Amino acid sequence: MEEGFVKGQSDNLPKIDIYTVMEFFSTNSSYTSAEIKGVKLWKAGRESYREDAIGYVQVKREGTKCIVKCRVTPEHKVKSKPYHCTLVCDENDETIESVLCHDCAAKQGGCKHSVAFLIWLFKKSEEPASTSVKCYWMKPALSKVGSSIKFIKAKDFKNESSANSNIEEDPSFLNKFVNECKRRQNNKTQLMTYFTDVRIEMKGSLHYLLCKYNSSNNILCVKEFIEFCKHNISEQQCILIEKATKDQSDSPSWFELRYGRITASIAHEASKCKTFDGVLMEKILGSYQFREPIAIKRGI
Repeated sequence: MEEGFVKGQSDNLPKIDIYTVMEFFSTNSSYTSAEIKGVKLWKAGRESYREDAIGYVQVKREGTKCIVKCRVTPEHKVKSKPYHCTLVCDENDETIESVLCHDCAAKQGGCKHSVAFLIWLFKKSEEPASTSVKCYWMKPALSKVGSSIKFIKAKDFKNESSANSNIEEDPSFLNKFVNECKRRQNNKTQLMTYFTDVRIEMKGSLHYLLCKYNSSNNILCVKEFIEFCKHNISEQQCILIEKATKDQSDSPSWFELRYGRITASIAHEASKCKTFDGVLMEKILGSYQFREPIAIKRGI
């Protein structure tokens, strides 16, 4: 054990909730690339790995800062030297400053061991208070394979208590989650894209106006829609749209707001065009070339 640290126990670990974890993953550049998202991230934090791979947990507090260290057994080389991971959090602000793995080859890009450690701490914070104190300064179960334990059966990875637990449905959970995200001003998660208020300049988008018109009118009429647009686009919106689209193709708003833009040249092309679904249609709808990310180029 390092100087100044104490053994990690169920009564001295920092409290980390789902919002803190979500905010860390959404703001940390190491976990937002296509290489880390989705299945890879889920596999790193799965219960069958994290519960048996993590051991020798130690804790140190310096003011509001809490430093937690552990050793993580490699999943495929269980007899190899364990990787050392460190988590630093601010208990007062309820934020995670960093989660680092110091030994593996992928440590610079947010490796699976640091993810497993973070999810392990989060799950320990979720566990109900116990009358007894559990110590986590112990050798990881996974590292015992081949020594005291010759093999582990698949059924032994299962947590018996979770199989018997009754999870009650909470209809208010979604509203609580959305309200907490809004309070923390965290709108970068995928779920929040469906609950974020539309910016005033984006309300001038033809797509937005069409959806709004369709929701309030049973009969679709071009002339009525044009009148509807006149009453729903203000001078203030036009000024904001002009500012938001100055960078043109470098601005995401530019692609949205030019959707369906009809100019004199496009009208002339439409009068001569005989192709039902061609380049002209893509031009009117604002279609643009897909830029392949590094991962796709590498695969090709």
